[in-house]
This record gives sequence, C-alpha cells and structure tokens, in this order.
Amino acid sequence: MRFDILDGSDLLFNETNGSENVPFIQRPFDPFPIPYKVIPKSFTNEKNGVSKRQRPHLFWAAMQLAQPDEQGNQHSVLISITQHIGGYAEDFLIVLNKVLKGIELPHSSSPL
Repeated sequence: MRFDILDGSDLLFNETNGSENVPFIQRPFDPFPIPYKVIPKSFTNEKNGVSKRQRPHLFWAAMQLAQPDEQGNQHSVLISITQHIGGYAEDFLIVLNKVLKGIELPHSSSPL
C-alpha cells in the first residue's frame, strides 16, 4: 500500500529525499485467503474485465481496513461506485457466502 497524496499534498518523509521516498506499508493486512484458481469463474473470466476480477480482493481489503484500530476505534470504508451498484452488492454477497465460506472473516462491523 503506497500513500502518495493526503489532502492534495504529496506525502514524503522529507523534501530532500526525492519523489521515490514516499510512505509505504509493505503488508498492510493479510492477503486474500483463497487462491485465485479457487475463485468462481464468474469473477475470473477474462471477458468480465478487470473490475469484476478484482472485486473479491476489493471487498477483502475493505473488510480489513474497516477493522477497529489499536485503540478500538471503528472506521468507515467507502467503496465509491457510480453505476451498477446492484452488481457489486450481489458479488459481495457471493464473496461472503460462497467464496469465503468457512474462512474466519475480519471483525469489520458491529451490530447497532
């Protein structure tokens, strides 16, 4: 995970280190727990495009980022979708109920 911009300003350790020395988190969270070859063809089919193939990983990253931090503070994660939100919602349910079935999920939400 690379952090390049915050509030419109470039993130650097200091200005003398150059543009290559930006904050970087090598492994911000656990990788997607299912091998690519096991993910259903509805996601991996080349005809579906990159966006569809990345959805299981997008959802996994969002769940990881939504976990409470070290102080126990819960944070929101926004996945901005401008069109066809129903397809993303349907795919999220498939990922939760079929792809990740039996996998311990990150604690990313609490009942109200």
